[in-house]
Amino acid sequence: MDSLLVILLPHLIFFLIMIQIPPYLSSNDDNYRGCANAPYDCGEINNIGFPFWGGNRPKQCGHPLLQLNCDSDHGFTTYIIIKSMRYQVLEAYPENQTMKIARVDYFEGLCPSKAVISLFFK
Repeated sequence: MDSLLVILLPHLIFFLIMIQIPPYLSSNDDNYRGCANAPYDCGEINNIGFPFWGGNRPKQCGHPLLQLNCDSDHGFTTYIIIKSMRYQVLEAYPENQTMKIARVDYFEGLCPSKAVISLFFK
């Protein structure tokens, strides 16, 4: 009897684990189903996906701190706020997951040594 228990116990544990896995793997919840079909688009910045959100792309589709905003008052430019500083998105390359941004206040006359930085979102 003890040897039967020793043989069946690992199988029983495996079976119980398999019963519990499907609920954890079912992340295709209604909140996330539309994310693949909702890229961020604004002016010349198009087809931006995870980890960003904003515009038509819902908040649950990206990181909470990586909201892209479309400024229709300034020619449909895209900006992002990082640590309370507003940056304009100059270029975005979804195919290699990079974008080029510049501080908006530098466009108003400041002369920094490096106004443009590259942001990698891998």
